[in-house]
Amino acid sequence: MTRFLKFRMVVVLLALGVSSAALAQQRSLFDAFKSIFQQNPSPNVIPVTPDRPRRVRKPVIPLAPRRNLPAPKVKQASTPDIIPPAWPANAMPWPGAVSSALPPKVAVPTVAEDPTPTKPTYFVQVLGDSIALLLAQGLTEALADRPEISVVKRARESSGLVRDDFFSWPKASRDLLASGEQIDTVLIMVGSNDHQPFYAKDGKILADIGTEDWLQTYRARAEEEVSVFKEKHAKLIWVGMPIMRSPKFSADMLQLNEIYRDVVTAHGETYIDIWAAFADEKGEFDPSGPDVNGQPARLRTSDGIHFTKAGQRKLASFVEKEIRRAYEAKKQSDAPVSMDTPAPASPDGDASSSAAQGINGSPIKVPELAVRTLAPDAEPVRIIRPVSGQVRSLTAPPVTASGELLPAISRRKALTRVDDVDPQEAHTGRTDDFTWPLN
Repeated sequence: MTRFLKFRMVVVLLALGVSSAALAQQRSLFDAFKSIFQQNPSPNVIPVTPDRPRRVRKPVIPLAPRRNLPAPKVKQASTPDIIPPAWPANAMPWPGAVSSALPPKVAVPTVAEDPTPTKPTYFVQVLGDSIALLLAQGLTEALADRPEISVVKRARESSGLVRDDFFSWPKASRDLLASGEQIDTVLIMVGSNDHQPFYAKDGKILADIGTEDWLQTYRARAEEEVSVFKEKHAKLIWVGMPIMRSPKFSADMLQLNEIYRDVVTAHGETYIDIWAAFADEKGEFDPSGPDVNGQPARLRTSDGIHFTKAGQRKLASFVEKEIRRAYEAKKQSDAPVSMDTPAPASPDGDASSSAAQGINGSPIKVPELAVRTLAPDAEPVRIIRPVSGQVRSLTAPPVTASGELLPAISRRKALTRVDDVDPQEAHTGRTDDFTWPLN
C-alpha cells in the first residue's frame, strides 16, 4: 500500500514538474514530455524555433538548352605537289619494306544530267473499258525507259460495244480522229461489259445474248469500230479478253474473242490473245501465277475479272513488244533517206582497187567503198563492204540448191562389194604385198 502511494506521489510530482516547464517555455504538455524522455538531439540537426524559421528551398530553374554550334572546320592537309622519290620495288633498304610512293589521283568522270526532259514523239491511244485502263497503267510502267512513247488513256469504265446509248465507241473514235491529235497506234481492249442483250430504244430486247442474232449484231459493231481506224490508215492492236472466274462469263468472253480475231485479222491488223497466259495447266481460271519476272504472284483481284498491279504489268508485257516494234519501224521511216554514191577514185585512176600489197608483194584488191550521206550538213560515213562472201556453217546439214534438205540415203555413196577380188591374194604395191623379188 505504501508503495502504491509512493508511486502516485512520484507521478503527481512529475506531472507538476512537466506542467511548470511547459508554462515556463510556453509549450504543450506533449512537447514537455517529449523533451524529457527523448534523446539529446544530434548536433547536425538544427531545431526550428520562432526566431529561426524553416528555410524554404527555391525551385530549380532549368537551364536554357545549348545551341548546336557548328563543328570547327578542320583543315585537311593537302597532298604536296612534290612527292619525294620512293624506293624502287626491287631495291628496298631492308626485307619487307614498303614503298612510300602515293597512288596517283584518278579523276572520276561525272555524267551531266540533261535538264530538259525528253518530249514524247510517239503516241499510243488506249480505248476500251475498265480492263483497258489497267492495261494502260501497266503499259506506262513497262515503257518507262522510253520517254519518247506516250500512253494516252482514252478508256472509259462501264463501256462496251453493246450499249451504244450509254457510250458509242465508233462515234468516240471518229471524234478522236477528227480532233487532230497525233495517233501512232490505237490499242483497243473491250468486252467485259458486253455480256448483256441488245435493247431497242423502247426497252424491248432486240437480240438476247448467246443467240445467232446477238452474235451477228455484235460482229457488225466490231466491224464498224475497226473500219473507223482502217479508213485513216492508223495502226490498230486489239487485245482479247482474259479468262474469268465464272464459267458462264468465260464462255461468253471466249465467243467475243473469236469475233475479235476474225474481224481484226480480216482487216490486216494485229490481234493479241492472252487467254492461256492467265489460265492454269488445265486451262481453268487461276488468280495467281508467274509475274513478268517469273516469280509467283497474285495476278487477279477478288472479283475474278480485273487485274492486280502485278497482273496488269504482265498484261502489258504482251503488248509492249508490238508497241516497241511499231515505234522502231516509225523511227526508221522518219530517218533521212540515205543515198549511196561511188567512192572517189584513187590516185592511180582505179576506184575499186588500191596500192595495197600482200606478204609476197602481190597487189591485193580492196573491196569497193560506198559513201552514205545521212544529212546535208553531216559528214559522209565510209562503209567498207565485207571481203568474204556468204558464211556457210560446216556443221549444218546439206541442202539442195532450192534450200531443201537432202535425204539421208543421198548424202553418202553406198559401198559395193567386188566379188572377183580374193582378199587373201596380195596385190602389187599394197602394204600386204610381201613377195620377194625374183631378180
